[in-house]
Amino acid sequence: MDKDPEIRGLNTKTSRRDFMKLSGILLTGAAIRPLDKASRIIKPETMAHSKDPQLRMLSRFERKTNLKINSMMMFVGFPESIQDAVNAAATMSASLKEWANFGIKPLVIMEPTTNGGQNLMNIENFHNSANYQYTKAYFEELKNDGVTDEQMGTWVPFPEPNLPEWAGAVTDPNIFAQNVTDVAQLIKGTFPNAAVSIYLDNQTFPNGDVNWSSGTMAESALAPYVTAFGQSKGYYGGLIESFGFQGFPWNNTDDPAEYLNSGNVISLTQQLSVNKAWLNTGTFSKIIDPNLNPPRLVKATAEQRSLQLEGVLKQAQEVQNAGIEVGINIFAENKFNGESSNADYSYKSPQISLLSGFIEQANLSNMPVSLWLAPRNY
Repeated sequence: MDKDPEIRGLNTKTSRRDFMKLSGILLTGAAIRPLDKASRIIKPETMAHSKDPQLRMLSRFERKTNLKINSMMMFVGFPESIQDAVNAAATMSASLKEWANFGIKPLVIMEPTTNGGQNLMNIENFHNSANYQYTKAYFEELKNDGVTDEQMGTWVPFPEPNLPEWAGAVTDPNIFAQNVTDVAQLIKGTFPNAAVSIYLDNQTFPNGDVNWSSGTMAESALAPYVTAFGQSKGYYGGLIESFGFQGFPWNNTDDPAEYLNSGNVISLTQQLSVNKAWLNTGTFSKIIDPNLNPPRLVKATAEQRSLQLEGVLKQAQEVQNAGIEVGINIFAENKFNGESSNADYSYKSPQISLLSGFIEQANLSNMPVSLWLAPRNY
């Protein structure tokens, strides 16, 4: 990711009022009004007419914030047949090339699903399954379609392996490490200079915990997901370039020091023997908190969201101070539909200025920011 040698580190003593000013918001009593923004680089208007819906969405976001975004998250599944691999590769290659045209580096989350995310893929014994052969064909087709190593960006196969959300509620660290090793070898065998990463959730659940009843945030439960690579067949140093860590607030008073703990990130990154880390997080404007009894709606004010964004920067700064390169992905989708566990992580005006101020401050601290923006949210 782009880095400016003139950039200096974040002043962690920045006051909340200074942060709100950087965010383009001025607190005047109870009133919130946007501040004038300095001119910034904006991508060509032609991105607004791209065939790729995520690029059109990014174009709208950039016009609203006057920011230049260099990286975005995207989600893909696994092919379920050779023909599906060919078709999926054709679609993906068009997207990767289009993103490259506008200087956007993809952070590709490769979930163990098939049929457009409708079906969960069996993740046990992946190497000996037909899915492995289909996946091999998929990356070969991407190469045949003219995709370059640089256009591939960073791929994250089998994300959130410590959550029981995939087929069979499998959270076995050894299965995860072997599966990632297998896919990473397929990627590197075809695109030697493409990047591969992993990312864990801040909570870990026992294997087969279909009721999500025994989660823990202890580092001792997270560590096996990185140490297991030492026993994975075919794993070698350099196969994985970075470590990702995910944490989100459930309440408007939740502290990033707990749900995005820098100590865990530093320790796990070092145990994986890499020097790059990235955080996946966001803040909500409203959420149905399932941890309350009964679950009920919780809302967050602009100031509460600002405090949490400040806390995210502080955790990232602590990781950076440990000598680790760190980036941040902001998940900014409105997932709220009134059902349990749903939240609105998007930033509507005037709170979009909170996000733009956060991005500016992260950039000043040499912490590249990528985004996940969902259709119709911006």
